[in-house]
Amino acid sequence: MGRTTAVSLLHLFNQACNLVNQVGDAISLVTPQIGPGPFAAVLPVSSMQEIISSASSFRVESESLFINSLEIDIMTADMWQPQPDWRAIRGHCAIWGKQQPAIAVWVQQKRMQRLQGNTAVSRRLHQLEAEIVWAVQNNQLDRVRYAVERLAGLGPGLTPAGDDFLMGMMYGLWATRPEEVARFWADVVVKTAVPRTTTLSAAWLKAAARGEAVAAWHELGRWLVRNESEWETAVNAILQTGHSSGADALAGFTAVIGNAQQSLF
Repeated sequence: MGRTTAVSLLHLFNQACNLVNQVGDAISLVTPQIGPGPFAAVLPVSSMQEIISSASSFRVESESLFINSLEIDIMTADMWQPQPDWRAIRGHCAIWGKQQPAIAVWVQQKRMQRLQGNTAVSRRLHQLEAEIVWAVQNNQLDRVRYAVERLAGLGPGLTPAGDDFLMGMMYGLWATRPEEVARFWADVVVKTAVPRTTTLSAAWLKAAARGEAVAAWHELGRWLVRNESEWETAVNAILQTGHSSGADALAGFTAVIGNAQQSLF
């Protein structure tokens, strides 16, 4: 549990429960159907509502989380590496980057289907997304901050579309840029965006800045390293995240790798 000494309920869904600790960091409890994530513990239940309700009590003792009388011992849990093998992915980007145009078209089609009815938001998103990708590519720090300030929290949902794009953009940087470059821009994004968005979205942004991702992104990374042409399976798994979160994140990812591709070829 690290520095966590107390938690309270943030959100409760069938497959996931989000808690927040005393310093505002999110902790997720999820079913095996959701799978592992950067700040998640996978519990062997089919529904979180089997063990948690809005009236549940929570307490933290040492390395254990108590939900009513149920103890979850973190010390005995199987640990999971939340970072994909970015070094291997970067090492192969000159090869798999050639698939970027096809992936980008596929993702954009899916994204447009999910953003229907939000014309004004979509237009603003596209303007700011284009601006931040250009600014990162051209090392325009002030323009990056300007775009992040306006993307953070933009759009509906627990993780707004603007935040999801930023998360995917950071993954794109991890996949194509030297580690120190990825860390620099990720730090700029987090410091600018986190105060402007939701608790849960902030947790995802901070995880992405550390290069941490859910299992579906790990699988995409493995496909890229193997240079598999049948990438649709891995991309579709990410697209299943939320209503449009996966599509928004993939849009950020493909935008960044598209710029990297132009530099490489």
